[in-house]
Amino acid sequence: MRKLILLLVLLLVLNGCFDRARVHVLSTVSVTVEDSEKVIDRSNIIQTTPREFVSVYNQGGSGIFFFGADDCDYCDVALPLVDEAAGEYGLTVYYIDTSSNLYPFVEYDDEIIEILYDVLVGDEKGEKILYLPMLVTIENGAVGYFHIGLLEHAYESEKDDDRLVSTYKEVMESFR
Repeated sequence: MRKLILLLVLLLVLNGCFDRARVHVLSTVSVTVEDSEKVIDRSNIIQTTPREFVSVYNQGGSGIFFFGADDCDYCDVALPLVDEAAGEYGLTVYYIDTSSNLYPFVEYDDEIIEILYDVLVGDEKGEKILYLPMLVTIENGAVGYFHIGLLEHAYESEKDDDRLVSTYKEVMESFR
């Protein structure tokens, strides 16, 4: 009888460990790196490399990616809110530091621009630019939902946090 109860408990635990959304996300992003100061205290954000983003896309994988930079003040506003939204859905967001010398973004700039071409905004010359911060989902090798910048109007204060968290939750919800 004890063995049967133990087996049932074990099956319930294992069933919880194989939640489709979590396996869907975690199984396709394999390279994580030492966290930058931006993400070190974030429980739902893990740093990865630009190469890993390209690899996930090219191999038909899935993941939620946040493009930011150490000198990006808007990224400082967005990261804790992305972390909060991801936590509510039990998801992991992969941070790509576009300013890192350790994992040079410039080596993959053209490939990333090509992957994200349809969702990127053009500059005054019409050239596509990766504006920061940017949150984007890759689902089975295709660009899914995304959000660029903070809000459609100037971000004024913490009163806009709720609106921004709602926007990030929409991205998370689309990924589940």
